[in-house]
Amino acid sequence: MGFISWLDKHLEETFLIIMLVLIACVSMAQVIIRKIPGMASLTWAEEICRFFWIWSVFVSLPYTIKMENMLRVGVLKDLLPDAIKKTC
Repeated sequence: MGFISWLDKHLEETFLIIMLVLIACVSMAQVIIRKIPGMASLTWAEEICRFFWIWSVFVSLPYTIKMENMLRVGVLKDLLPDAIKKTC
């Protein structure tokens, strides 16, 4: 039961960390390979990074709900006049 409990608590954040590391590594490899003369750039790097990014966005929503750390649009609310702020 210890592994199942750990997996329940940390699955999303582990997945998000892995996605971030993969995005960084693939992007860095693409930059390095582009700078080497005579080497063709990776044709799949941009697409795989885009898919990793999309999956991380979809996984981050349940993670933020579980952690009760939802992003709020506070900046827009701060720009409103005081009369409108009270109604929001």
